[in-house]
Amino acid sequence: MISKLNDPEILQRKATNNKKSAWVTASAGTGKTKILIDRLLSLLLAGNLPERLLCLAFTRAAAAEITNRVFERLSNWTTCENKRLITDLTLLIGHPPNKNMIIRARRLFAQVLDTPGGMKIETIHAFCQSLLRRFPLEAGLASHFQIMSDYDTSEILSITREEILNSISNDNCSSLTKAISTIIGIINETDFLELINELIRVRRRLSQLFNRYNGLTGLTKVLYKDFNLKQEETAELLLQKTITETSFDICGCRNAVNVLMTGSKSDHNKATVMIAWMNSEPSIRIKDFSKWCSIFLTKKNTIRSNLCTKNIKIQFPETLLILETEAKRLVYTINRLNSIKLLTNTIAVLTLAEALFTSYDHKKKARAMLDYDDLILNTIALLEQPNITPWVLYKLDGGIDHILIDEAQDINPEQWRVIKALTGEFFVDEDRCSKDERTIFVVGDDKQLIYSFQGADPREFELMRQYYKNQILTAKGKWIEIEISTSFRSAPAILKAVDLTINSISYDKEIRISDYKLEHLAFRQGVAGLVEVWPIICSSESRLSEPSIESEPWHPNIKHINNDHPRSRLAKLIARRIEIMINSGEILISRKRAICPSDILILVRHRSIFVEELVRELKALNIAVSGIDRMILTEQPIVMDLVALANVLLLPNDDLTLATVLKSPLIGLSEDDLFNLAHNRTVGLWETLKIRAEEPSFTTIWQKLSEWQHMANQMSPHDFFIRVLSNDGKKRLLAYLGAEAEDPLDEFITLTLVYERTYPPSLQNFLHWLEQDSIE
Repeated sequence: MISKLNDPEILQRKATNNKKSAWVTASAGTGKTKILIDRLLSLLLAGNLPERLLCLAFTRAAAAEITNRVFERLSNWTTCENKRLITDLTLLIGHPPNKNMIIRARRLFAQVLDTPGGMKIETIHAFCQSLLRRFPLEAGLASHFQIMSDYDTSEILSITREEILNSISNDNCSSLTKAISTIIGIINETDFLELINELIRVRRRLSQLFNRYNGLTGLTKVLYKDFNLKQEETAELLLQKTITETSFDICGCRNAVNVLMTGSKSDHNKATVMIAWMNSEPSIRIKDFSKWCSIFLTKKNTIRSNLCTKNIKIQFPETLLILETEAKRLVYTINRLNSIKLLTNTIAVLTLAEALFTSYDHKKKARAMLDYDDLILNTIALLEQPNITPWVLYKLDGGIDHILIDEAQDINPEQWRVIKALTGEFFVDEDRCSKDERTIFVVGDDKQLIYSFQGADPREFELMRQYYKNQILTAKGKWIEIEISTSFRSAPAILKAVDLTINSISYDKEIRISDYKLEHLAFRQGVAGLVEVWPIICSSESRLSEPSIESEPWHPNIKHINNDHPRSRLAKLIARRIEIMINSGEILISRKRAICPSDILILVRHRSIFVEELVRELKALNIAVSGIDRMILTEQPIVMDLVALANVLLLPNDDLTLATVLKSPLIGLSEDDLFNLAHNRTVGLWETLKIRAEEPSFTTIWQKLSEWQHMANQMSPHDFFIRVLSNDGKKRLLAYLGAEAEDPLDEFITLTLVYERTYPPSLQNFLHWLEQDSIE
């Protein structure tokens, strides 16, 4: 049983206390989102205005989920019986509600719906975008700025890349030309393109380095200092110095050669190579430097254990000393050569990065475009202006009183700066703070910081906790820290396996935040569980691998061989394990019945080709599998039909799209009717339909399209699609496409709500946004 001190319901209710700022550390499966939603509802019940609350989620999907669950709870409060409402409110606030609170709970749904712009439940990037939209002049931006799509980024990068390559062909002596020459000497053309994309991906971090050290010149000086090198020191100069007779004990080496000549065959061979190298010209010594090193060092550049044979060691110990001394000198030299090479390559990449960023930023500015990093950085610049920030915050719907942050561990240092600027006036006034007027609520899991999404820093999470704790306590405010470790999701066996794994790892102090021993608690006590740990399947043959299928000699491989890769072998193993579980009648203890395919959930780290191979193997064994869980929303037939309809109503002259809509379930025109309408016409299809609207077979269709066109010009995207689906539109689509189309339809409608909270509610703008973003 779970003790009272660890009772998750008590801890959750404590976290939702709207009178105190709270920092909640909660593991996966402990109900983090529920806690945040309860906190939000608690604030609304306490009389806080919806427009003065700001809830920041990590993804748009998370923001949409929070929004849906809040509206669902509020709508239930409006219509449910009094007894059920009192029970729900009692669980939320920890005591029976009074009459005024019950009345307020029933009115909240309408109040939130009537809030201008809706409640602010959005990602931090969406919030920054809406803020910059309202204050473009104060932020120094063009009022018509646009957010870059993947296509825009790819286009600008392509142009930038061509410009850089053209510039180096016109100037063979520039630092950029030398840098690219260095880079292309290491990587091929494909890797060069990937390098450019990677530099753009980490642009924020590299730009911080350039700013911190006053550009590339200052950063280069710091790097040379860290590597203990001088800028004039090159690999060529170091090698020339290394092979000169004054840089090593050439007399001792010649004496060692004479001794080695008296030894075994291996000693004699070493002596032959040594005397040939020492008697050669400097240019030959440089060319054959690797041969000289091979006498003293292994391929991994470590000192050989057998510099000479045992007899030489015993009879001539001074010879072994000479050889060891030279070996140590060569190790030092090679390490220094590697340092120079590494530093040269690093500076070459940084030189390319500086030129790339300069050109990339210039083109973005010329097109009035911003990427996601720009949204954060420009918002920081706006909110950190002492004379402007208070006015901006005041104009932001009269200010923000409460900020709630979900998945706080994934917030990077720049995003925390935005939040700090928003809360800058929260806790500076003791009188206001003591009256519990403003709070901040943060929920996250420090253990998930290992993923470092969007550049999140493990140290920053802890620093921000200390910052807000000190700020609030100094202002005599109320502050609580809560740790919730009771999982509602997993069985005890799984949680125990996680604890044993993590607690057995030796953490670096810079990475591990918590010094306590990790211990998850299972809410589902007594539930059976089993964790199987399989050996790693690698490219070499292992005890889990199968012998590869050899193709016939001199015969081209025209068949795809599934088991020639560890990925394929793992897919086979998992599929066979599931087959045994199902066909052998293995019992699912929690249900006291045989295991069936629907009881099994397969989680993968990435949606890679492995997923396809696993599904293929499962189907080959006749195991029912639902397929891959992620879908591209804009590629779903039901969504494509609705988007096509919207495009036609905005651009009726598009005959092909209009024909698609007429044939879709929304209209349901037959092939013969469409041919009858389109054949031998002298004007566009839309005009033809208008002319023939008097005919019985086209009257209803024209009336419906005319009505929809009027709504498209008058309504927001959400209201328009709801009206299209309100009569028989949804019924027609689902009847034709099947019940499985309902999920993407619901997601699409939710997406229109998410869009309208950030962008102008125009159907044309919505379609443009939908084309730019890859919606999953």
